[in-house]
Amino acid sequence: QFKLIFYTFFLLTLGFSQNNQIDTDDHSSSEKRSVQGAFGAVTIDGKIWNQIALRPTVPFGPLKVALDLVLYIDQNGNIHSDEWDFSSGEKVKNTLIDKIYYIQYSSRTQNNYFKIGALDNVTMGYGALINNYSNTLLYPQVRKVGMEFKKELPQELNIYGFTNDFKENMGLVGLRVSDENEETGIDLTEHGEKGYNN
Repeated sequence: QFKLIFYTFFLLTLGFSQNNQIDTDDHSSSEKRSVQGAFGAVTIDGKIWNQIALRPTVPFGPLKVALDLVLYIDQNGNIHSDEWDFSSGEKVKNTLIDKIYYIQYSSRTQNNYFKIGALDNVTMGYGALINNYSNTLLYPQVRKVGMEFKKELPQELNIYGFTNDFKENMGLVGLRVSDENEETGIDLTEHGEKGYNN
């Protein structure tokens, strides 16, 4: 069964290796399918496993979904089953959720943007409040579901905010409101620290 999962996994991800260009709505820019991969060895419960990790990114217009697909294979060709557990409805749900690395709409340079899941290079207040923050320092041992967003408001106002993890421990929160003439940063970090990885 797990060998079948492996071969299916391998064949599906081959399709992502081709960078098929997809035009966005305004036709001024384009998004491409892409895939990143890593190979190596890890130790799980005192046993050495070969690791195959693929991270395909699939665009749907302005929406982009990045997947995190990892296989651990021992010397006998057996696959570590914890990451691919479909034995019950609850485990199916958790398995599928864990395969989503992030979901992103638009980009930080646009007025309306959000990203849910893994966050990287989050900066606020020109680096004075938060500088290049990432919630993936302990990934995949610790999987945080962060959120970053930017929204254009009436009266030429913009609001930008983020939280490092709204799934379990919302320990770091930031909010910024700005207009064309001035910018106000509000530091809402629970621990009172600035510009660190958590």
